Amino acid sequence: SELIAAMHKFARLGQHAMKFESLDHQRMLAALVEQLASASTHPAIRVDMAADMPRPFVDATLWQILWINLIENAIKYSSERE
Repeated sequence: SELIAAMHKFARLGQHAMKFESLDHQRMLAALVEQLASASTHPAIRVDMAADMPRPFVDATLWQILWINLIENAIKYSSERE
């Protein structure tokens, strides 16, 4: 069922009008981690990123979806010992 939900979500993205902007990684990731941590049973979620990362020029919606998927997969496939 997760695969089907992911396929539906991906299909809807094709209808998304892309809007490119310079995005602040630190603020976006902090908000996403807070959001995902509150919904997770994992004891701690931490994302480390270099402070001098350049700001990407991306579509914010698609960029957030990418990071949510990466973080959710990291949580899903990480060991409870880590």
